[in-house]
Amino acid sequence: MNSRVLWRVIALTGLLLVPACGEDGPSGPGTLDVAVSWDVPLGAATVQLAGTGIEGVSIGGGDWIASTPTPSGIRVVAVSRTGGEIRFQVSVSDLAAPLPVATVLGASTADDRTLPSANGINAVVSR
Repeated sequence: MNSRVLWRVIALTGLLLVPACGEDGPSGPGTLDVAVSWDVPLGAATVQLAGTGIEGVSIGGGDWIASTPTPSGIRVVAVSRTGGEIRFQVSVSDLAAPLPVATVLGASTADDRTLPSANGINAVVSR
């Protein structure tokens, strides 16, 4: 086999492998992470998650979480025992689906002051 044919075989093999290396990541059921943060430590937050395939929520570290389904997804109340960034997990039916959109509806600080507005409070969903 001459070098010209060898390079063609290598190039063709590379083209065939590119679709297998997509950016979508794994598919099927799994868990996404949600982090809610602000300039001061948070004690609790109410977050609306809008999207399809949301199956439930969970939280660790002795923190508390409750949820209820909504027409567009799920509404979550998460409470931190220690204050700070509030982190919880979302179970979804397909990790390859678009990420849910998280909107903070309300929050309180770690010292139980209700914030008058959710403006500036960040909620980030990640794989």
